Amino acid sequence: MSLEPFVMSLPRVLPAWVSQVSMYLEELDDATANAIALPSAYLMATPERQRAYRVGRVCASRALEQIGVRGAMPAVHENGGPAWPNGTVGSITHAMSLVAAAVAARRQCCGLGIDIEPITSLEKAHSLASRGATTGEVFGVMENLQVDYATAVALILAAKHSLYKCLHPQVGRSFSYLDASIENVQGSTARFRARLKVMLSPAWVGGTIVTGQFDIAGDFVHTGIAIPC
Repeated sequence: MSLEPFVMSLPRVLPAWVSQVSMYLEELDDATANAIALPSAYLMATPERQRAYRVGRVCASRALEQIGVRGAMPAVHENGGPAWPNGTVGSITHAMSLVAAAVAARRQCCGLGIDIEPITSLEKAHSLASRGATTGEVFGVMENLQVDYATAVALILAAKHSLYKCLHPQVGRSFSYLDASIENVQGSTARFRARLKVMLSPAWVGGTIVTGQFDIAGDFVHTGIAIPC
């Protein structure tokens, strides 16, 4: 199946050596979608969730092609996340009708996480912040970037999602939004720092800092973290 017609461009939030492909759900034709087998966990899912899974795999396959891995598509790991082909690392994200995948060679990258978050209403942003962001984080982003509350919350959650997707495959355990903090968000460089507040493994202890990149485009916030080997 040819994937070229579906490739679109979104903000780059990862280094140039990472392959990044994005598209909208409606851009995938039914024949291509139906050719992608669903794993058992998705057989009873809503049609929209099934389509999001398939579009994510198309994006991932195209991203793998761009680094020289042809005819491959990530399977599903036992924890529900993508199981990437040997020698690669990657990340897939869905936000409303928007889907993106990022892939890199493992020799270059030890961890990779990408996320897209919609900027919601103020009411919903307050609800999300109560579970995933501290007051200090939110007002720090608002002050540094001169953005509104909902945009700040979306950026913090997107950054923490990227961190989770980046580290979870390495540490083999789950952790919560509040187990990390987002700080030093700078508009001039479009970068942020994510600091661990707990020990996840001997290699990832509390206080460890990783740097990510962000972009605010329209009604979405895009974030990415790539850890070079």
